[in-house]
Amino acid sequence: MFVGREKELHSLNMHYDSDDYECAIIYGRRRIGKTKLISEFVKDKPAIFFTATQENAETNLRRLSEVVLKFENPDFSGSASFDDLLDEIGKIAQKQQVVFVIDEYPYLAESYPGFSSLLQKYIDRNFLHSNLLLVLCGSSMS
Repeated sequence: MFVGREKELHSLNMHYDSDDYECAIIYGRRRIGKTKLISEFVKDKPAIFFTATQENAETNLRRLSEVVLKFENPDFSGSASFDDLLDEIGKIAQKQQVVFVIDEYPYLAESYPGFSSLLQKYIDRNFLHSNLLLVLCGSSMS
C-alpha cells in the first residue's frame, strides 16, 4: 500500500499531463522512498523504467538495452549502443506519451562518464520536440 506523497505525485502528474517534453529530478537520502514514489507514479502509464547499478558501462548498457528494446517488442533480445537507445526513446516519444525513468542515475553516469553529455544532446535535439517525461533519480546528483 502506498501512503502519502500526494504533493509529489501531483507534481509528477502535472509534468506528465503537459503534452510537452518534461524532466523531473528526484533526489534525496537513501531509503526515503524515491523509487517507491516513481513506481507508484508510473504504474498506470507507459514507462521505460531502468535502474542503473554500480557496475561497468557494458553491464548497464546491456540492461538498459533490454528495458528499452523490449518496451515495443517484448520478444526482442540483443543489445544496442547508448546512442541507439536514446534515439529509440526519442522515436517512441514521437509516437506516444511515455515516461523514461533512470533510477540511480549517478551509477550510470559514473560507469559511463560520457552518458550525461550524450543525454543532453538527445534532450536538445530529439526529446524537446516529443511527448517524453524524463525522470532522473538518485541519492546524490552532480
